[in-house]
Amino acid sequence: MTGIVAIQGKRARHEEDTAHAMLETLKHRGPHGNALLTADNVIIGCTNMKTPAPFGGPQPVRNQDGTRAIVCDGEIYNHHILRRKLKDDTFETDRDLETITRLYEEMGTDCVKHLDGMFSFVIQDGDEVFAARDPLGIKPLYYGSSDVNFYLASEIKALVNFVETVKEFPPGHWYHSKTGFSRYSRITDEPPTITKADAAIPGIRERLRNSIQKRLVAGMQTGALISGGVDSSVICALAASVSPP
Repeated sequence: MTGIVAIQGKRARHEEDTAHAMLETLKHRGPHGNALLTADNVIIGCTNMKTPAPFGGPQPVRNQDGTRAIVCDGEIYNHHILRRKLKDDTFETDRDLETITRLYEEMGTDCVKHLDGMFSFVIQDGDEVFAARDPLGIKPLYYGSSDVNFYLASEIKALVNFVETVKEFPPGHWYHSKTGFSRYSRITDEPPTITKADAAIPGIRERLRNSIQKRLVAGMQTGALISGGVDSSVICALAASVSPP
């Protein structure tokens, strides 16, 4: 869990005190300090937690030539696969944040269509910002605006003192300060075609196993809290089956 904030607009560079105040309300999301990055008409900031790579480390994170930077709350499970598909496969870190930025540089706003994970992130791109939220809205993100600036934050209370109206950043959408909001993912509500439980069980087992496996990071110890119910026991059993001894 991480807290992210962003301010974009003509007077954003004069609102560092506002950004610090926003981060202060989110310190419970990252108790190991916070940091701001001010560039042109954009401020992005993040509360930090001492979490190892690839899903942890201090933020904001700049790209290789320092022209862009990112703050992110979440994890990208397929970031190593995405790295192999990029034209330039040289990276400075093993972090998934670098993968997001590089993907954005190569594909633009279409980059989010390739991300498999839970995330809310903001990329500072010169005077502009590009932000996105995962298709299910697992990671929170909210926004609001004043006469001159646009604000983003992980929680409502980081915004209420600075904008008149706070709105939820819609899941499965991206936002660019030049073009506004756009939907990139839609959850279908098609009726099921399987009518018998025996036919559904193999597919459920496979999907659940794959879902658990991609969330287990190699080389990191994993624990489980079991409520005693069937669901948590099944998850724990499948996690043990796909984890190395």
